[in-house]
Amino acid sequence: MPGRSTFRTLLTTSLLGLSVIGCGSRSGRSDFAQVSSRGESRTESIEPAATAVSSTSSEEPSQTRSDPQPDLIRVEQLFGRLVSPVPSTESWDEILDQLLKEERAAKVLGKKLAAGTAPERELAASTLALMGPDALSAEKELTAALQDELPFVRANAAATLVQLPDHAEQAIPTLMQLLFSNDPQLRQLAAVNLNAAGVAMNDHVEQFRQTLQQENSEDVLTPVVELLGRIGRPAESALPELRKIARQQPGELGAKANSAIQLISGEMELAAP
Repeated sequence: MPGRSTFRTLLTTSLLGLSVIGCGSRSGRSDFAQVSSRGESRTESIEPAATAVSSTSSEEPSQTRSDPQPDLIRVEQLFGRLVSPVPSTESWDEILDQLLKEERAAKVLGKKLAAGTAPERELAASTLALMGPDALSAEKELTAALQDELPFVRANAAATLVQLPDHAEQAIPTLMQLLFSNDPQLRQLAAVNLNAAGVAMNDHVEQFRQTLQQENSEDVLTPVVELLGRIGRPAESALPELRKIARQQPGELGAKANSAIQLISGEMELAAP
């Protein structure tokens, strides 16, 4: 059995209502970008939580009593499988999908996010991000996780909170910091989630302009360009950078820059051939 290995991969969607992973029945699957911390785990079958059997004297018949919270035990078991080694991605995805179907998953994930090991916190944060609005019961732990020492925990906590209307504002400072991370996956996560957050971004135009000046990845530039277009007239200071992109970048990015210019100033640039 190979030792535990943890790897991260950026999970993205088109923000058009596609589920991120699996085919479960939960309606709160996230359409935002998340950074997933994925561990490999064993292939043994997942058994439901066993009932506890009480031990009595020989004069009394033995009685079986159900555990008062079998659903929480089941979630704990599933989570434990995810942070243990498994030989195949398919097994890991199957276990994750079962976990996402559990009604009280957010309760257990919140506990792991608050007091788990580093791999447990990363996995809990990325799974809560996949749950979208269903993660609301872990809001306190998610808010606290914005200060976690691990950037991937902070990233996924922010990616979850921006999906909760009353908590989106709390995530913006963290996402703005991540927009200038050295890790391109974190920058992409920040850009996509800032673009989809649904809160006012007028005060951050200069930071977005700086991103246009420094960034090379279209995966980061595209959501920032779209966001500046939605900001409209208050984003006028970013017009020089947008015009440069419209002239020099072919394809979708140049077209989106042109669209943003029109939304901000009513002008149209000649896109690159």
